[in-house]
Amino acid sequence: MFEIKLWDAYMDNVKRTSFKKAVAKFYVNFDMSDLIKLKYCQDRTKFWKKILIKMSQDFFVEVLCDIKDRLEVAESIDNYSEKCEYIEDIQYLMDILKIAPQNQYPEIKEVEKKVNTFKNDNNFSMTNSSIPSCSNNLYDDSDYVIENFTDIQNEYEAVKIAKDDGNNNEYISGLGDVVTRLLNLYHATSSDHCLHSTIFDFYMKIRGELDKTSNIPRNGEVEKEYDKNLINLIDKECNSSQSYLSSDSTPWSDVVSKRKKICGVKNTKTISIADRIRDNIPIDPRIPGTRIIKEKSKGHGFESIFGEYIRLHKKDNSYRPIKSVTIKDPYLIEDIQVKNILDFFKYCWRNINTLETFEIITEAPKSSKNIVKLKKQYGKSKTDNQIVNILSNKDSKIRCSMSEIENHCKSSGVDFNVIYEENIHERYVYFDNGIFCSLERGLDFYYNNYNNSSNRNEWNCKATYVFYYRL
Repeated sequence: MFEIKLWDAYMDNVKRTSFKKAVAKFYVNFDMSDLIKLKYCQDRTKFWKKILIKMSQDFFVEVLCDIKDRLEVAESIDNYSEKCEYIEDIQYLMDILKIAPQNQYPEIKEVEKKVNTFKNDNNFSMTNSSIPSCSNNLYDDSDYVIENFTDIQNEYEAVKIAKDDGNNNEYISGLGDVVTRLLNLYHATSSDHCLHSTIFDFYMKIRGELDKTSNIPRNGEVEKEYDKNLINLIDKECNSSQSYLSSDSTPWSDVVSKRKKICGVKNTKTISIADRIRDNIPIDPRIPGTRIIKEKSKGHGFESIFGEYIRLHKKDNSYRPIKSVTIKDPYLIEDIQVKNILDFFKYCWRNINTLETFEIITEAPKSSKNIVKLKKQYGKSKTDNQIVNILSNKDSKIRCSMSEIENHCKSSGVDFNVIYEENIHERYVYFDNGIFCSLERGLDFYYNNYNNSSNRNEWNCKATYVFYYRL
């Protein structure tokens, strides 16, 4: 049954704590990511009934009290955007009350009337089905995701048997295959899928196990690419005894020399600045240079654009470990833009082992500039309240997206920070080791490739450019 699988996935997420504590965390802390799972669950009524079998009958009373408290707070708030957030929370709780026995809880109708009255008084017409979210797709019990995920889990169990038998080569190779399949499945799964975060957590677990295998002795020379999604964790062990380094773990001078060799340049002093920019050859090792991305071109994945600038250049005396990554982009409303940010975070987390903070700076939709802009656009066809409603819905969607990114960061042990500013235009990525990447389009330079490969090197790109600076 689907609800049982969903419950098992949820319980795995809370590490099999006692049932009451798990539900208390689910309800009292009001974890939006877990609630979104229920929102898109077609069978969520059975799911809640399963919870109520274990919970005391006081549960509905607690929900009613919480709704009243949130409604009271919402009535005392002047800020319309904050009111919207409280009403959205109340909408989710009202959905829970739909399965309560009406004859045992007559107070539900009274509370429902109060909520509807408050929404009407504040021109808040949002229904439960239109609560802002990152997607509107419903979960399908026959979805291939469950079958593939189960198959991958079975494959992992078989890989562990190879380890128990002492076959290290087969064990490592099998782990690599599992990691590849998990990452492909994760990218193919929509962000609103109830198993989306579970797949990611399982991937992190297996990936961590794979990383630990670097100390396991292997026979001969092993060269295995663990996945096709720009992780580029190439494990090369020769007869030397040196510790593991990534394929790009070289000093800046070696990077420049490699570029010269590839471009066939014998002496960079004899070529013009224009030629250096064209061939993407740094004028100075400390100032990496410029990258031109042509229309519909490929080969511009995150590793290709950022890889050599975040590697552990241990031989470079000026190297500083990266602890913080900052993205600045004024427009982060569309789902593809949020997916770009999420994928970029995962890329950073996999490749920067010292990462502590992930920060986003963006523009709040309800800025004075946007209010004036919409007033000019609609003229007298829309009232001030309607304009505020439009901006509030956009604001809610952005905050939902930021919440999704925050959940991924927290689950990965990385602090998340979002700053809302007015009147910003520039787009950049800044690594606190001093690398500043100015992006003309931000990270939104990929054409929509939802149905294509998750390997961004294979995605078509929009014409843009990237300027690199060493601060």
